[in-house]
Amino acid sequence: MSESLFARLSVGQVPPIAAEPVTLVIFGGAGDLAHRKLLPALYNLHVDGLLPPRFAVVAVGRNPFSDDQYRAFAKDGVAQFSRRPLDEAAWQTFASSLCFVSGSLDDPQAFGPLGSKLDIVYTRPTFGFSPNASARGTIVGNTTGADSATRCVSAADSSCAITT
Repeated sequence: MSESLFARLSVGQVPPIAAEPVTLVIFGGAGDLAHRKLLPALYNLHVDGLLPPRFAVVAVGRNPFSDDQYRAFAKDGVAQFSRRPLDEAAWQTFASSLCFVSGSLDDPQAFGPLGSKLDIVYTRPTFGFSPNASARGTIVGNTTGADSATRCVSAADSSCAITT
């Protein structure tokens, strides 16, 4: 039986991280859940060395944020709600992985700019997180391709189902 992650961390061993690059798409990325929970948690995973070296977050929301405005929004959330103080050097590295696409899941035209942004930060596989379970089918239907490795997880779904 292999040692637990906690045991490896407690003796300073580097935990295994994902070997493949990953892009996380957060639908509702400018919302309260992202601000208070998701972004601080991702920052902490970054500081702990638990994110892959090529990791990107593409947030999607209705706010008209630029990438830099979204990074400021994320930094505010991390500064207020992270379990550890903000480390400026770690923040700069983490912030470079964040970008934003303005759009609504109700608007099929919003998936064009999302696709363009994903082409820019393409890391594959792509994981999508949505706080809205009913949007999961729309997201997967508009973001998957024949060669994609897309997963969509919904926070509102009590079973935390993963759709491929």
